[in-house]
Amino acid sequence: MKKHAIVTAAILALLFLAPGIQAQQKWNPGYIVKHSGDTLKGLIYYRHQHKSPLFIRFKIDNADTGRVYKPIDIASFGTKEGKQDIYYGSFIVDMDYTPTNLAQLKTSPEPDLIKDTVFAQLLIGDVKSLYFNEDCKMSKKHYLVETGPGKAKDLVNNSYYTNENRDYYTNENRDYYTNENRDFNTHNEEYKKQLWTYMSDCKIVTINRINELGFSEKKLKRLFEDYGQCGNPEKPLKYKLVNEKIKGQFGVVAGTSISSLKLSNSYIPFISQFHFKFSPGPAAGIFLNLVSPHTDHAWSFYNELIFTQYDVKSNPGNYFIDILRKAQEAEIKATYLKLFTTIRYQFPYASYKPFLELGIGNGFSISNSNNYTYETSSLSGLPPTFSKAQLLDFRSYEQSFCIGTGLNYHKFGAELRFENGNGMSTSNGIKSSTYYFHFLLSYKIK
Repeated sequence: MKKHAIVTAAILALLFLAPGIQAQQKWNPGYIVKHSGDTLKGLIYYRHQHKSPLFIRFKIDNADTGRVYKPIDIASFGTKEGKQDIYYGSFIVDMDYTPTNLAQLKTSPEPDLIKDTVFAQLLIGDVKSLYFNEDCKMSKKHYLVETGPGKAKDLVNNSYYTNENRDYYTNENRDYYTNENRDFNTHNEEYKKQLWTYMSDCKIVTINRINELGFSEKKLKRLFEDYGQCGNPEKPLKYKLVNEKIKGQFGVVAGTSISSLKLSNSYIPFISQFHFKFSPGPAAGIFLNLVSPHTDHAWSFYNELIFTQYDVKSNPGNYFIDILRKAQEAEIKATYLKLFTTIRYQFPYASYKPFLELGIGNGFSISNSNNYTYETSSLSGLPPTFSKAQLLDFRSYEQSFCIGTGLNYHKFGAELRFENGNGMSTSNGIKSSTYYFHFLLSYKIK
């Protein structure tokens, strides 16, 4: 239980500190534009989330306490994410809040338009500008076309039920049919009419292209990009949001693995009496961390290929095998190539970044050996003899569960990981469990 207590204490300590770490908000250089047209430069607290922000925090400098700004308070704001400039506009717009849940679909094509004031992120900025908003009421995605200062139109695309009378076959041979009224899911694609009204003055935006246009960010961005250039591909757009992709971080790890194991057998009692000591061994490998850009780089998919080695021995003792033989010591050696796959959460707002992770491991034994020493007594009074025998049949593949905590600072990292595996025994009746503590240092190459 001691090994579990160490890991539990480390993780609980990190969780206890987490609120204080998380409170270190990420203030990025940015600006706000007031309705009067005045621009104030300073620091913006901005978190990139799936849903559009309901408000932002802005302050002139670090000495300033700052204040909260809602969409109605300012005309726009801008900041930076990595190398990408980010721009949000504030709009008074009739938002399409038509239900999207199948259980709540309407029976009318008319959208539920509700006047609202929202922040929307600029996707394409040119002659006609396209903005995006994901509301916090329904988590619905809205694409807005700017129609004037502080004004925009929500492109309407929703589903509704329509009741129709049709003939239905009642068997597989299609011999019999019945006539029934049923509800069908139908789409109101008013956005196509809206776009044709806005863009029909450009020769490359044809009615056929509009009719075939799908309602997705990628296709809408391409349409607005083509409209902005309008037959002149050499003309640069004023602004184009380039979506950040999953970021791959590659590096090396090295450290030590402290290993132990437990054997049990209800039929052969002496095997259960072996108590194995913790044994240190080397650990080294490479890692690939796939970081999600849509969570402030907090969540990632961590993969690690690592070489480990252990040589565990039991405490010396005298464990009766039978009336003449006594087992004294057992030893198991193994060299593994392990692949760890974990989900990692990193607290993103400090220069030092603590993290927690949870995942699985798959180990493949490259080499292994195992034996136990036993003493054989003689009934005739001769001195006892000592021999070695194989302890168990070794399985070359091991599965495990792991949990860990650590700290990253720029390119450097340190981690404590606990791993519990299903062991190596394939012998009938012998159950095995392995326990590892991995103390690892890492360096991010790219």
